[in-house]
Amino acid sequence: MDLKVLEVQKWLNLTYGNHPDFPAVTEDGLTGNSTIKALIRGLQIEAGVKVDGVLGSGSLAAIGTISPSLDTSVQTNRNKVYIAQGGLYCKGYNPKGFDGIYGSGMIEKVREFETDAGFISTTGNIIPKLLKAILNTENFRLDEEKGDHQIRTIQQALNRSYSNYMDLIPCNGIYGKFTNKGLIRALQHEIGETVDGVFGSGTMSKCPTIKRGGAASKSVVLILQYALCCNKFNPNQLDGVFGAGAERAVKEFQEFVGLIADGIAGKDTWASLLTSSGNPNRKGTGCDRAHPLTKEIASALAADGRKVIGRYIGGGLWKRLKREEIEIITEAGMDIFPIYQTEGNHSGYFTSAKGRTDAATAISNAQKLGFPSRTTIYFCVDFDALETDIKNSILPYFEAVFKLFSDTGRNPKNYKVGVYGPRNVCIQVSDKGYAISSFVSDMSTGYSGNLGYLLPSNWMFDQISTVKYTVNGSTIEIDNLIVSKNYRKMAPFDPEEVPETESTSLFKMDNAVLNEKDRNIEIALECINYRLKEEKAKDTVNSIKFDLQEIRRKDEYQYCYENFGDDKGRFIFPFLNITVQMYPCSEGTDTGSPVL
Repeated sequence: MDLKVLEVQKWLNLTYGNHPDFPAVTEDGLTGNSTIKALIRGLQIEAGVKVDGVLGSGSLAAIGTISPSLDTSVQTNRNKVYIAQGGLYCKGYNPKGFDGIYGSGMIEKVREFETDAGFISTTGNIIPKLLKAILNTENFRLDEEKGDHQIRTIQQALNRSYSNYMDLIPCNGIYGKFTNKGLIRALQHEIGETVDGVFGSGTMSKCPTIKRGGAASKSVVLILQYALCCNKFNPNQLDGVFGAGAERAVKEFQEFVGLIADGIAGKDTWASLLTSSGNPNRKGTGCDRAHPLTKEIASALAADGRKVIGRYIGGGLWKRLKREEIEIITEAGMDIFPIYQTEGNHSGYFTSAKGRTDAATAISNAQKLGFPSRTTIYFCVDFDALETDIKNSILPYFEAVFKLFSDTGRNPKNYKVGVYGPRNVCIQVSDKGYAISSFVSDMSTGYSGNLGYLLPSNWMFDQISTVKYTVNGSTIEIDNLIVSKNYRKMAPFDPEEVPETESTSLFKMDNAVLNEKDRNIEIALECINYRLKEEKAKDTVNSIKFDLQEIRRKDEYQYCYENFGDDKGRFIFPFLNITVQMYPCSEGTDTGSPVL
């Protein structure tokens, strides 16, 4: 708890608590979005504009500049200063008082904030653009844990040179979505394109080609150097001169992302530096597809230069890879990499228990199809996962997948774990050591998990666009994949190595899914059940079956079993009918229990 922040929160509730558009702020001494929005609402009330907690252009214009020249004998002006002081406290800058007076302590801290934002000449006045930067939760000081000094220098330079064309960006030394959009806006201004922070086809078409000895403006070369640094390719200097260091950095970056490594920064290089998909019109040598391939489709893809295709080994039967299709694809000269996905499009799917069952099923399916040893199976995160989703759901899921894959008894062919998803998901799963390689959903350029995140260092397939083919008069779609230089042609399939077997038994699934307590209960019930079957105690056997069903239907095990009709993916017993009957409970009392 910060006592000054608590004081600010109390003042806000006391001053504006009776206003119908001012929800009370929690008085906990913690800076967060709710407190920042409350400060903004207070300013909007003072300015007489719509009170919504959003500091847009209309509100900023009405509020104007907050400075020592304000007549604080007027209560509205004094309250504006109070709010500005509160914003500085919440930002970590001590204005030496919370009194509504714009004194020397206030001027000093405003100047300090201006310097942190990158300005050389400071005024001590809070102009609208500065006010918007103060009233948010972003950090303008170097992040002590993750911040990079050179990235912070770039952030400050962008603010200094291009603040007329964008909001001030955080100067925390961490490359993210704000810095990414700042670079795009800076480039758009320099090339005469509409400045909107979106790297679209119009911006790409105007990107200049920069090479050694060529004519390029210093400002544009400087932006290129900034972008290289933000992607962790060091051009040696940030001087606006395209010298040997910049050329080497461009070559290294091009090689890493799968471009022709010629050291010339053209449209494709600019696009790959500044947006997740790069130039979506690039033609990759890989693809993936949900629907099975016919001989005609496989031949068309191979003839067009596709060397490898991703196909599904989990999910609905309509999309699952089969042995006959393997023959079609391999005879066409293409490799196959396996994708495992049943749902994976929301955070509720991802649990440790589901990770164990998915891992077991994926291994079993890959073995039956004859995928060679050490093949990587890609498990899918098919949505824009937020940090809370990754931490609370996705990482525990992949930890469970990885642990089961690490068990040589369960995974005799030593299959490897891969991850499919946005960049942030791939990075975090891989950094934990749970995945050996990444299949990146980069064509979703608007995903928060792609904006401002780098291409994972272990990327194997980069999904950048969807393309159409016409085969025998019909139109089909595939996802267009750039394939990493690290990809190695797979060994031959060997389906005879693992004989066809029945699906994993329900009780093997239980072993992978249930926690230790529930598994032990199940084992005990099964032991009793086995004995009672010999005694032909039919009613009690049914009771035990119902007890087992209830264990498997717990909320924590939803999505963990094969889907036999339950919308949560939990097992529905085929021997139970829809009528209700009563049977004696296992304790031997007269109480009955229903069976569905």
